Amino acid sequence: VLILDSNTSKNDLTVFENIKFWQTIFSSPINKNEIDLLLELLNIQNYKNTLVKHLSRGEKRKLELSRLMIEKKKLWIFDEPYLGLDETTIAIFNETLLNHSTAGGMTIFSSHHHLEMSGVETINLENYAVT
Repeated sequence: VLILDSNTSKNDLTVFENIKFWQTIFSSPINKNEIDLLLELLNIQNYKNTLVKHLSRGEKRKLELSRLMIEKKKLWIFDEPYLGLDETTIAIFNETLLNHSTAGGMTIFSSHHHLEMSGVETINLENYAVT
């Protein structure tokens, strides 16, 4: 799964239509109840039938993060995953990263946000800057 600092969801589809699209193309076993729980966890359940173009930046970001559960890939790669997220969603995202790692997954991401989580290896790229 690759999640960038720009959104990949289709603006002219609803939140639910985007999820169904991802579910189909990735042959995800996620069911309707799991989708509903995921939307509730991310606090976007009230936007299920809303076109993505009408969502705020943070709501779009939450939708992008929902792909993690839908695609079920071992390697997750992010560019600035914390952009547009509130503190509650950051905590949910961090817990999701930890659960993914515990289940044998791996995550690589770049961020200006300092991640405080045990078992995380941080590489400061400033140490590798060419002078």
